[in-house]
Amino acid sequence: MANTAKLKIVDKYMFDCLNSEFGEVLKRGKIEIGSSGIMKEFSGISRDKNTIVQLSHNSGYTSGGKNPSAKIETVLSKCLLMEKTSAENKYVYFTNPEFYEIFNRKCKKLIPEIQLKLFSNLSEEMQAIIKEVQQESSKEMTLR
Repeated sequence: MANTAKLKIVDKYMFDCLNSEFGEVLKRGKIEIGSSGIMKEFSGISRDKNTIVQLSHNSGYTSGGKNPSAKIETVLSKCLLMEKTSAENKYVYFTNPEFYEIFNRKCKKLIPEIQLKLFSNLSEEMQAIIKEVQQESSKEMTLR
């Protein structure tokens, strides 16, 4: 199984940058979905629960050149849950330009409350970690 725990290093790097940008500390946490009492976890939530950030490290098209449907559905489901929260500021940050473009084109109109952003400040070291995890995952999928 691909070592996705390495992505926590990238997440920390991104939140160090985003915390400066937002001027507040965002931490992984749970927030109530609507008034249901059901709590769901997101990559980063502000202390006052007014800002939610979800990170996406998904790659773009499949090795066969097809749309990454399952990846799109996974991020979209997080977005739909995010829309049901009381937070005023809702963001998804993508680390892969190709997936960002695909998702933006296919889903933006479905989730107008959520700001889709490409995180372009990744260091070479962080890009290498993401690439390594994606390559491991791709190999596993090929072996199935």
